[in-house]
Amino acid sequence: MKNTFLPNTEPYTVGGFCIHIMVRCREIDFENDRINYNYSNISIKTLSQEFINYFRLRYPLTLIQILTICHNSGFSVHWFSDNHKSRGYNFDFRDEVHIFIKESDSPSGQIYTVLHELYEIIDQKIYSYISSSNKKIKKLIEEKADQFSSYVFLPSENVSKWINSNGLNVFGLENFYNCSCATALIRMNEVLCNLSDGETGGPTPMIGILYERPYWKQTRNSKTPPLQLKLHTKSRGFPFSLSRLDIKDLHFCVDKTLDKTVEQLIDPFSKSNNSVFLHNAKMAFEDYELTVDILIRTVNWREYKYTAKVLIQIVPSSHKDLLRLAYRLGIKRYNIDIPAFKDEVFTVADYFLLSEPDDEHEHEDRYRRICQLLEIEIP
Repeated sequence: MKNTFLPNTEPYTVGGFCIHIMVRCREIDFENDRINYNYSNISIKTLSQEFINYFRLRYPLTLIQILTICHNSGFSVHWFSDNHKSRGYNFDFRDEVHIFIKESDSPSGQIYTVLHELYEIIDQKIYSYISSSNKKIKKLIEEKADQFSSYVFLPSENVSKWINSNGLNVFGLENFYNCSCATALIRMNEVLCNLSDGETGGPTPMIGILYERPYWKQTRNSKTPPLQLKLHTKSRGFPFSLSRLDIKDLHFCVDKTLDKTVEQLIDPFSKSNNSVFLHNAKMAFEDYELTVDILIRTVNWREYKYTAKVLIQIVPSSHKDLLRLAYRLGIKRYNIDIPAFKDEVFTVADYFLLSEPDDEHEHEDRYRRICQLLEIEIP
């Protein structure tokens, strides 16, 4: 009987994973009778998928799964207090590997940090096997470690299935996979860049802008820190590029008189736990003007009176992704020129009013088409 048919009872370790990658990347040089290792064909995405398959990870990820990998690999995981500047780090001493993470960090933050440190260990092990003099740029390793953590935390296949079943629900993706909102937004954007819209056949365009309030940072006079731009994403399908510095140059209009920047748009949400949907708003940037749908959602931190997170999602109004999501979630409607929220839930009738039909005789036909579009029963 061949050994390949026997169950493998040995624990899967990081050392074993590194050997697995080396075997996959080896190239036999028959002319010089030696083996070369070419890692140029192993992208971070491929490496993360190999990691998922090798350790047979189950989703949603749990900290226990990741700590088990560390334990089986002989790595020690330690906790340090919040006053430490670093979120996590690792070092080896006399062939012993130690990983340190913050004890009070969220479970998702701890998983992300341990995965980050594991990549650095894997990177070091692989390249130390090749050449002890191979110098790596620390910044590049940090970037790759962040990518690796995101890919392992949220595999592309899982994100694609989520989008197909639940639409562009970033908060839902975050909660289901127990990851951070930033990770959910980044991974959704990366998947959207390679995902075709089922209706148009083209890309699925979405701009995501995430603001967070850094409670952990000390401010003068113990004042509440303001909302700060955490990150932004932009998938394919828009006629312009968008950098972090460009966010302040985005302007939004919902009628002929109003002109709001992003910060002015989110200002009413600084102390409210509300979500709103704006249909057929005008977005101006550089020489471009687009008709867009805007979904603004908020998260409050425990019982704190100030909003912890504000997420803005923007898609062209010709795409109905946010429209369907707003209906499914029962998002409230908000007129940007009135500093108060309406009580009614977003309905087909609300959508019809926002659509502003040109001819009142088209009312019934448009109402029926909208019901069909939203895939709900016609009253």
